Formats: sequence, structure tokens, C-alpha cells
Amino acid sequence: MTQKQLNDQVNIHRKFFNDEILQRVKQKEISLKAQRLSAVLAAVSRNYDKIMILRSLVEPAAPVSASDQMMDIDDTEAWTADDAGDEEPEEEEEGEEED
Repeated sequence: MTQKQLNDQVNIHRKFFNDEILQRVKQKEISLKAQRLSAVLAAVSRNYDKIMILRSLVEPAAPVSASDQMMDIDDTEAWTADDAGDEEPEEEEEGEEED
């Protein structure tokens, strides 16, 4: 990342995510590129939950495939609680074998 990109990331975490640590640190205190990168990476790990929530709101949902859209409802069978008593459970008898 360039210095400008790192500065932008520091500002995003400072202002948008209200990162308390970056709000207390002055820009001139993290003037080296390595320091800014470390500050951004630490802020990302602190704000990970917020980032994932925002990401889920911004990114579109996964598209539905054409085969899912074309599924024929008539070919599917609904299984209800009433159907549960219709079938008798299979029982195996121990010790008896059929010849």
C-alpha cells in the first residue's frame, strides 16, 4: 500500500469505525510507512466484526442459479408431520435368520 492509501485507511478506522486507539494517536506519531501499516492492521483486527457487518450489507447476495429458478415445484413432494405415522419402522430381530 502507498502512504496515501495507508493514510486513508487510518482515517477510515479513526473516523468511520470510531477506533479509540487511532483517535488518541496523532498522525505525526505514526509517520513511518511500517508504523502506519501496523496501525492499520491492528485496527482491522479490532474492528473485524464491524467490517464484516458492513461488508454483508454492502455486497449483493449470491445470485440464484438458473437451475434453481427453473425448478419444477410439481416434482417435489412435501413431507409433513401427518406422514410420520404412515410408515412402520423397520425392525431387525436378533438371532433369527431366514433360510
